[in-house]
Order: sequence, then structure tokens, then C-alpha cells
Amino acid sequence: MNLNLRPSTRTTAARAWLAAVVVTLAAVIWPQLMITTASASPTTLSAVADATAKSASPDANFGTAYSLAAKSPSDTDPSTVISYVKFQVSGLPSTPTKVVLRINTYSANPGLQVWQTDNSWTETGLTYADAPVMSTLIGAMPDVSNNAWTELDVTSVVTGNGTYTFGFTSTRTTAKTFASRETGGTGPQLSVDTDPVSPSTSTASATASATTSATTSATTSATADPPSAPTSTPASPTAISRYNVAADSYVRSDQPDAGFGAAYTLFTQSSGPEMRIYLRFTVTGLAGPVTGATLRLYSYSNSADGIDVHAGDNAWTEAGLTWNTAPAPGVVVGSVKPLTLNAVAAADVTPAVTGNGTYTFVITTTRTTANKFASRESTANAPQLVVTTGDPSSTAPPSSPTDSGSASSPTSPTSSTSAPDPTIVAAGDIACPPGKTVSLTACQQKATSDLALSLHPSVVLPLGDDQYETGTSAEFSGGYAPTWGRMDTIARPVPGNHEWGYVGSSVEPTGAAGYFAYFGVKSHPLQPDCTTFCASWYSYDIGSWHVIALDSQCAAVGGCNPGNPEYQWLLSDLNSHQNTCTLAYWHIPLFSSSQDHQPDMRSIFQLLYNKGADVVLNGHAHFYERFAPQDALGNPDPARGIRELLVGTGGRNFFPIRPTPAANSEARIANTFGVLQMVLHETSYDWQFVPVAGSTATDQGSSSCH
Repeated sequence: MNLNLRPSTRTTAARAWLAAVVVTLAAVIWPQLMITTASASPTTLSAVADATAKSASPDANFGTAYSLAAKSPSDTDPSTVISYVKFQVSGLPSTPTKVVLRINTYSANPGLQVWQTDNSWTETGLTYADAPVMSTLIGAMPDVSNNAWTELDVTSVVTGNGTYTFGFTSTRTTAKTFASRETGGTGPQLSVDTDPVSPSTSTASATASATTSATTSATTSATADPPSAPTSTPASPTAISRYNVAADSYVRSDQPDAGFGAAYTLFTQSSGPEMRIYLRFTVTGLAGPVTGATLRLYSYSNSADGIDVHAGDNAWTEAGLTWNTAPAPGVVVGSVKPLTLNAVAAADVTPAVTGNGTYTFVITTTRTTANKFASRESTANAPQLVVTTGDPSSTAPPSSPTDSGSASSPTSPTSSTSAPDPTIVAAGDIACPPGKTVSLTACQQKATSDLALSLHPSVVLPLGDDQYETGTSAEFSGGYAPTWGRMDTIARPVPGNHEWGYVGSSVEPTGAAGYFAYFGVKSHPLQPDCTTFCASWYSYDIGSWHVIALDSQCAAVGGCNPGNPEYQWLLSDLNSHQNTCTLAYWHIPLFSSSQDHQPDMRSIFQLLYNKGADVVLNGHAHFYERFAPQDALGNPDPARGIRELLVGTGGRNFFPIRPTPAANSEARIANTFGVLQMVLHETSYDWQFVPVAGSTATDQGSSSCH
């Protein structure tokens, strides 16, 4: 029999066979395709809690701040900033098919990492001291421009209804800032996709997921380049844990029974007398093997001899340690040589740290003059231990000094130092006249000066009304000098209305003679021989920043408008300085949420705005307030506006804040004495309002220059 078919017959048979195959495959695959392509509309959830924690303020809570931030420590800035965001997921009809975490960024710095962590925190209770450990790295947020949304797939973490916390760290030493839930619509969000609810959907979903994954993998490997691994997944999982010193002190051979546990500075010296430093750290929460440990100290000395770090015994207390009771130093586990003034000294102490536990380090030197370091009482620069751990699932122990081998053998202890970015401390409305009674609500200039000293600033900015009531020489000598006067060598002051004799409705012009006499030529460098009614404005550079001191008592200085002496000098100064970042400061603000502001400086504010200035600092109103960037008319301008920070909290007393805040006011703190601390980076800045001891209200953030 001839089985050959005509071409048309063979074609018809082939089509019939193909149709049968398609029908068969469709019966198997179509339900799965339906499941993977059909989905309900995404559900968008807002964060129920968020807060930032900062090592420089380990007991402070930032739960009401309008921004969140993250940064890692560096040799120039040893502080760590981390953030936490919590979501409550409920009402999902089925298992999520895709979940995306979204944040609105305020800065373009890359390096923001997202971690899975536990829910054992509250928005109003979170501090750096008790923040949950970052447990599992999920990935890295893609970098975008300022004031834009960025997102990360977190489907692997959000598996259904429940509470989820995401932790944020950064690999960069410049702060990454993003909107908190207090901003409203730009706060952190979760976008959740789920499958439609049906019995067949639920069954097919799991099958489709497994089938699609396997099929795609095999096909891709055979026919095309495989997709690159997500950059957010490290090849070797690691975790970094940072511990502030739990106790510190030093001992002196010439004072064998004296204790120095409350000192702001730690000393080590080899002889005449001998001095040694003792530091204790409590290491907890490590899950994997220790792969590295670094001891970080902030140095107030230059020293070619440097220091040696010894392992020590834990049998001592901060309050009870003396030369006679101090444990002897143990084996040397690290060293730092040389030391650099006002820089972090980092010693590799990996041999001494083997896991969770309590560790004491003893610091010695061969130098015969004292090396000085910040203690934990100096909260911004306290000693810190940074521990790196490997994959918790790994059974291989960390390398130790006695291990043999090749590439994995440890190197000698290393050190690193570098000059830090400059730090300024600012406040106005400071010292009561001599003889005034000190109370919790008045005359706290000693407390604020102690705080300012503890922050070890590069420059101090007294923002006017530095000495009440009219800033006479006698008042300066008895009030300001014993307190804030301890920082006169780094002070760059401006006068306020009280120094000029303008007190409320009373005008008794003093010519600011007491002010100019006390601060000397630095307060009027344009007229060095002047003693009264002097030109009180001047400028200087700090790091990469141009800084301008101005006078807001316009009636006393010949006006503050175009054509007047101060305005014309400022115009010339701005034209001759093209720094990326510019800061100006004077006493009376253009804006405030009280009656304590005046329009006199509007022309000068506008000139600064036109020339691209970034920050203005003021006092006069006796509270703290932060404004969003704006122009001289108060119009918001995130791109080119000037941020005003009002810091009238230097110690004199408190003023009330209006119930309705001024336009563009972002943060206000009433009834709290304190200072503003700013770190001036090359093209950005960090700010933090630091309250005096016993107060917890604070405000902090970061921003880029124009």
C-alpha cells in the first residue's frame, strides 16, 4: 500500500497534529498562565511608625522628625545613623505576589541598604542604645536624584498579613536622608500585589511559580546570557555591629586614689606621671563568626609615638577605678601610630574579640607628654567598637593570629587617621547679668557652655544677645566670660539688640562698646582701631564653606538695604567668594513662629538668596525652630531656597511659640536650652539641635548645598 500522501494531505495532517498538541499543552499550562498574569489592584500601605537613631545621641528619640537618615562612620565623622520603618499589613485576600518598598529621598547619595529586623521598638521609644539589630540584608535602594521616589522589591520578606520592620543603613559616610511618615503623602510606603481569591488560583499559583522558575532558568541558560545577580545580594553575607563604650576612665600614678570616671577627656602618658586609659564594651547580638573588630577613639593630640591597645581584665567600675585598683594591662592587641589632632584613630583589635561578651581595652603610650581622647561623656565622639561578622550559617571559625595558611592569614594591626570635616556650635541669647538667680528656666549659660565644650567644635558662633542686659564690660566679665568665654579662642560672634542698647521699647544706644571691647578685633576686623559703633560684619572660610557674620541692628549700623554700608560690603564679599556652600548668621530673624522677628534684613536675605547661599542662623526668639528652604518673601523653594535655623536657646530664658506655626516651619522646640551642632561637609551639611542634660527634645537632618 502506498502510504505517501499528497502535499495538501500531509499539511492537513500536520496541522491537525499541531492543534492537538496545542490543546493538550493549553489544558496544562493555561490555568497557570492565568494565575501568573491576573492580579488584583495593588494595595498601598503607609508606615505606621518610623524613627532615626544616632550614635552621637544614643539616648535620644527622633520619632517625630520630618526626615529619616542613614550614614556609616568615617575617620572624619565617627557617628552612625540608622533608621527603622514599620508597616502593619492586614486584609490581604491571599499570599502577595509582589511587594515593593518605596521611599522619597531628599539626597542623591547612593549606598542605602535595607534590612529585615524585628518589631521590638516603638516610634516614641526608639533610641540608638536599644535599637534592634539589623538581622538580614534584603538589598540596596537604587540611587535617584533629590526629591524623587525609589523602590526595592521586598516580596521575599512580606509573605502575608502581619507586622514588618525594615531597617536602613548606608555604606556611605555622608548622610542619606528621606521623608518620614510625618510628611504625609511622601512618607515610606508598601505597594502590595496579590492574586485573585479562588480555590483553583491558590493551588495553581504554587505550581505555576515552581514551573515558571525552573523553565525560565533552563531556557535562559541554553539560549541567552543569564540575568546578572542582583547587586543588593552580597556574595558573602556580612553584618556590621557598632557598640558605644559602656564604661571609660583613666588613672594617674601621681594620684593613686583618685577616680576620673566622669571626665570629658581621657589621658595616656608614659611618665611624669604615668597615665593609662580603660575602656569596656559589652558585645551582644552577634549571630555569625567575628571577621573583624576595630576600636575607634577621637584624638585631641598629634603624636608620632601613638598608642598601644592592650587586652584587659573586666574587674573594674567606672566610678571606682583608681591607679591602686586598676587591673594590669594585658597583651598588646593593636596600635595606632601616629595620632592626628581632631581625628579618629582606628586600631584593629580583631585578635581580642571572639564573639558576644564583655571586653576591656587598656590604652598606653611611650610618649612622655599626654595623648588626649574624647570620653563617653563627650557623646558625639565617644569611643566605639565596630565588629564585623560573617554568614551565620557558616561553620568556619574566624581567622586568628595563630592560624596558618595563605590568603586568609590576618595582617598586622593597622591604623588610620584623617582630618575631620569642621564642626560648628551655635546659639544666641546666652548669659544673664552677674548675680541673677540660676533656675531650670533661666540663666543656664553654664549648662549650655558645658554642652558646647563637650562637642569639641572647630568654631563657636554666639548669635547675639550674648550678654544681658546691655553687654557692658562688667556684665561680660561676670556672666559670659566664666561660661561661654572658655571658648573665646574659637568664637566668631555677632552682636544682638541688647549689646546695642535696644531693649524692648527702651532705646539707650551703647554703641556696643562692651561687646567690641570684650571680643576685640575679631568682632570688627574691618575697623581694627574702632571702639564703638564699629562695622561689625566680616567673613571667613571654614573648610570648603564661606561663612558670613552680619549685624541685624540696622538702625545702629546705617541700614541694611541696597546702598547702605553693610549691604554693599556683603555684595562685594559674595561676588568675590564663589564657594559651593555659604552660611550667614545674625541675631534677629526674618522668620519665626512668634512675634520675635523683623523685616529689616529682607534685602540682605534676598541678596544671599540671589547669590546661592544655603543656610542662615539666627537667635532673638528664645526657642529652636527650623524652616524649609525659602526665599526672602517666605515662598518655599526646595531647589534654591535658604534654610533658616533659629537657635535662641543659649541659656537666658524661654519665649512662647504661637499655636499656629509660621509658614514653612518644619520643626519647633520650646522650653529647652541647647545648642545647634553642624558638620560642614564639602558639598553638604548635617545639623542637630543638642539639648542640655535632662532634656530629650531634639531635631536633626542633612542637606546638600545648592
